[in-house]
Amino acid sequence: MVDLPIDTIKKIFDKIVIVDQENYVFIINTTDKSMEKDELKKVAEINPLLESKCKAKNKGVELISWKVVII
Repeated sequence: MVDLPIDTIKKIFDKIVIVDQENYVFIINTTDKSMEKDELKKVAEINPLLESKCKAKNKGVELISWKVVII
C-alpha cells in the first residue's frame, strides 16, 4: 500500500477510520448508504476481510495495524 498514490486509495476505499496512531480501518461500502460517525465505529469493529501490519512512518510508532472491511 505504500506504493499506491493517495488518490487511488481514495477511489478503492469509501472511508478510512483512524482508530488511533497505530490502528487503521479501510472500509469498502457496497451499499449506497452514507455512514455517520456512530455507524463507522460499529463497522470498524466487525470481522475484517483482510488484516495485517506494516512499518509506520510516524515517529514513536513502529508498526501500524490495518484491516479492510466490506459492508
